[in-house]
Amino acid sequence: MKKVALLFLSILLLQSCYSFKKIENKDIEMHKKHKIITNQNKIKAHIIKITDSSIVVSQNKKEKIILNSEIQEIRKQKFSILKTFVGLPVVVLVSLTGLFVASGY
Repeated sequence: MKKVALLFLSILLLQSCYSFKKIENKDIEMHKKHKIITNQNKIKAHIIKITDSSIVVSQNKKEKIILNSEIQEIRKQKFSILKTFVGLPVVVLVSLTGLFVASGY
């Protein structure tokens, strides 16, 4: 019973209202949160400066320089109305139903 309740609670808490949309280099907005996928890892950071050969980002109040040759994809953070106003109530409903069934009623 406790495991089921924890499962539904974690699903509810991990629900996100944001998604990331793939963008081209010309559409990059300064000082906005982006997900940058490089050859080695994925970075969620604010873009501070763009040069011809690199991008300077701020992640956890530390600046990093990422070379353009290392970048595979850039995604822009976007508020998702669908995830917020449709997904959240569905998760709550499923969680409450699961708790109701698990409690034996």
